[in-house]
Amino acid sequence: MPGTRDAAFRFWSTLSTWMVTVEYGFEPVNAGKTLFRIRSSDGTVMIIALYVDDGLVAHKNDGAYAAFVKALATRFELSAESKEVTWYLGVRLQRDWEVGTLKLTQEQYVKDLLK
Repeated sequence: MPGTRDAAFRFWSTLSTWMVTVEYGFEPVNAGKTLFRIRSSDGTVMIIALYVDDGLVAHKNDGAYAAFVKALATRFELSAESKEVTWYLGVRLQRDWEVGTLKLTQEQYVKDLLK
């Protein structure tokens, strides 16, 4: 049944299995299969953090990323394909491209706790 914990687990299981099969070829980095990596033909690495139905991709090869998103979209419904991430699993990500920094905060979570 959609919306249940079981449905979320089945989705995660299907997605993580798809990612490590010959169909795509990611390698799980940890035992919980929440972090995956694949090396592109040019030697760059794409890393994917996956938590149930939320994913975050780090990459340097736009072509490999576009191919991955295209393959993913043929199998799964995507809600956001390629925008800069500002929130992930309740953590705010603030990037300063000029300085080269990435700040992670849970300020909103703390504010919500104090209400």
